[in-house]
Amino acid sequence: MAIPGKLYVVGFGGKDYLVRAFTLRGAAKGLIRSLTESTLEHTRPASQDDILGLAGNGVRPIDVTATEPEDQPGAEEQE
Repeated sequence: MAIPGKLYVVGFGGKDYLVRAFTLRGAAKGLIRSLTESTLEHTRPASQDDILGLAGNGVRPIDVTATEPEDQPGAEEQE
């Protein structure tokens, strides 16, 4: 039995991902949803050691504050 959908190559973050979906838009949105779900498991507040270590390796922060309004449900963070 054939698996429905087509295979798409979706470029994101400098990497190519092979994604099965029905449409090009579905492939892009599905990849982002999948990446979001998997990264939520490994996201935590940054410690001072994290900041110093990552900054020392040339990692710069990505500012997403403009796309994340505080008045949206679930926007409250535990500190």
